[in-house]
Amino acid sequence: MTNKPQGDELITIGRYFSPAEAHAHRLALEEAGIDACVLDEEAGSMYGVGIGARLQVRAVDRDAALRALQGQSIPASMLPDELAEPPCPVCASREVTQAAEIPEVPANSVKEWPSRVWRYQCAACGHSWFADDDTTLGKSS
Repeated sequence: MTNKPQGDELITIGRYFSPAEAHAHRLALEEAGIDACVLDEEAGSMYGVGIGARLQVRAVDRDAALRALQGQSIPASMLPDELAEPPCPVCASREVTQAAEIPEVPANSVKEWPSRVWRYQCAACGHSWFADDDTTLGKSS
């Protein structure tokens, strides 16, 4: 048994399907002066199912971190390019969300079919598209 100072223990304060969202919250915490780390971001997409990324802080920082995260969320346009979702191909807005969908396998499919596909949705104009192509799924009303 080790004698770690109490409060140095890391605790999970958030679980996110998207590692980008976890890093956005990590950046918000660091901006507030709270050290944070993201775990499981690679494993979250390794197996073709989303097990998600975890955001962790020191136990002593838990309350301050939760207060900081309850504030206004960071808009996608403020994220570094490597963490931000791609811009909307219709209106170029950076206010884009990402969701995983399990595609229906066509009866006549002869090639390998993906276990999930990433679909993006633009908050500004409602345009939807898949990550691997620019197929429009339709605009929201």
